[in-house]
Amino acid sequence: MNTHIKIPEKQQKQAQKFDNPNSVRKPQLQKITCILPQVTGGGAERFLITFLKHIDYSQYDVSVILAKRGGGFDHEIPQNVKIYVLTERAISTKLLAPTGPFRYVLELVNLLKEIQPDGIISFGSLLNGSVALAGKIAKLKKPIAVIEAIHESSEMSQHSGIEKWGRSLFLRWTYRFASAVVAVSHDIAVDLRENFHIINNVHVINYGISLDNIRKLADEPVDHEWLQYPRNYKVIVACGRFVKQKGFNVLIEAMSKLGSDIRLILVGDGEERKSLTTQIEHLNLQERISLVGYDRNPFRYIAKADAFVMPSLWEGLPIVLLEALSLGVPIIASDCPTGPREILNDGKCGVLVEPNNPDLLAEKIESLLSDGEFQKRISTHAIFRSQMFSAEVCTQAYLNLLVQLSSC
Repeated sequence: MNTHIKIPEKQQKQAQKFDNPNSVRKPQLQKITCILPQVTGGGAERFLITFLKHIDYSQYDVSVILAKRGGGFDHEIPQNVKIYVLTERAISTKLLAPTGPFRYVLELVNLLKEIQPDGIISFGSLLNGSVALAGKIAKLKKPIAVIEAIHESSEMSQHSGIEKWGRSLFLRWTYRFASAVVAVSHDIAVDLRENFHIINNVHVINYGISLDNIRKLADEPVDHEWLQYPRNYKVIVACGRFVKQKGFNVLIEAMSKLGSDIRLILVGDGEERKSLTTQIEHLNLQERISLVGYDRNPFRYIAKADAFVMPSLWEGLPIVLLEALSLGVPIIASDCPTGPREILNDGKCGVLVEPNNPDLLAEKIESLLSDGEFQKRISTHAIFRSQMFSAEVCTQAYLNLLVQLSSC
């Protein structure tokens, strides 16, 4: 079972100073540049789009720097935001460092000098380091906030010794050049402090979600036969990229231990699709598990399910869990590093279960689905708690941080 580590009181107070949307009233910066690898459907990218859609453009001039296009969501960037693409500009940089984060440093230096932003927010772990280093080389005097959305210790455990060493060294070295390292959960801040010795400039600000938009999309119809009423079976839904990190193989194994009156809809796609399909066939679960593929509106599936399950092995601050929280659907999530325990308020808004344990996961699913009163109770708590993750509150918190840093 994951042990929840409490962040020190001093650091909590430091974070709260920036989290308060009323702490800074008058903007002291106008030009903001956001930087990320590409606009995919991942959590950091989705929050960037949310952030961009909740900025007051009468006060801020915003630009976006992408490492490359083609993530599938470029069109979501508001039209009044200017976009720069590194791979469309830098030939000399590619020749100097054809792969890895150093590939983008020289062109980032050139762009930052060209744009002259008043503040920078960077999304994406390795790119973050390049941005911080580029700011140092460019002698930029404006604040750079890098957002750390990954539990780096868990991520690095998947790499070989030399890769792990190189990534750790790059992160420790470059992050010190940032004005602030923003951990999206308290436990990520703990991980950065205890395992990477990044201490002095770490703040905690959560991602935010557009509550009204999610609930509006959730009302859209879905034609999956399992989600029609009336029905004499229970339906659980899980969403995400089909990669090892998400633990969908654990959920499929848990399904083999549950009765035939429970069905699972998996919304998503990815590199693990073939192995998951093979596992489903091996366990003879074709009639009880449906892989519906990627859907731009997974909320219509989640809202109509009897429960939402997130079996991840590790996370940062999983946005899909925030979205399920806002819909009031009963939730079961693995107590993995990091995010689920924080989002679910230590289990008051959903069920936490030991990660990578299909037997226990099956037991928790069965228990939740059979207890209507408990479902109502955690759903009520969930809807109330989701307000603290609203896009408006979190966007303002990030802007406040830049304003505060720019006045230092």
